[in-house]
Amino acid sequence: MLDGKTDYYEHPSYHRLKAVTNFVRKAISLIDEHADPPESIKPHEHWHDVYDGIADLVFEVVMAASSVKSPDWTAWAIQHNTVWGQIFGFSDGRASRIIGKKVSRLLYNEIREMDEWPNFKGARALGFCLLVLGLSPIERRRGYRKEDSPLQALAARWASKNYARLLNDHPEVAAACLMGSVTYDNVGQRFVKTFADHTRKEPQKEYLKVAQPRRKSPKAARRARPQQSE
Repeated sequence: MLDGKTDYYEHPSYHRLKAVTNFVRKAISLIDEHADPPESIKPHEHWHDVYDGIADLVFEVVMAASSVKSPDWTAWAIQHNTVWGQIFGFSDGRASRIIGKKVSRLLYNEIREMDEWPNFKGARALGFCLLVLGLSPIERRRGYRKEDSPLQALAARWASKNYARLLNDHPEVAAACLMGSVTYDNVGQRFVKTFADHTRKEPQKEYLKVAQPRRKSPKAARRARPQQSE
């Protein structure tokens, strides 16, 4: 309901979203104060603890927020400012780091599903990561948490390696990966993220090169062609 809206902050859906993210932030603070650390960061086959429960909730909120793709500022305000930044940007406690790692694992697992089955949910997870975490390594940029570096690197690596194949075989799913100020330059064969900055003549941009599949030479193609029986 917020997708395409410039006055998103006036809609009831936005206020419901903020209520959820406020709840999550307070829950993480309470977990930090009162819950024992989990035995493992990895999900367990037989039980879910409070860390897993909140991580699952954050994942669902992220996937809902990734439905908001335009205009550029609305997508950024919802996905980054209202969700990711609101939940993880104001806390550096143990619980926040643990839950952040669990959410990162859930998001990356969703992206990796597209190795076998290209789908719109995985595309939205990838698009969220590219928009919110950016296209270049976090270590080179200011204002980003070092805890987000592994997810940024994994998402960017997957996109760089697989997007050309996705664009060729499943163009509608590939289009679903692009949201906000992140676009794809067909000529330059790269992702482009454009930053809003009205103080510059030219807006600042960030790039991620996309690997292109190798084309078989005519000779190799002839060798690969099955022999016809006489």
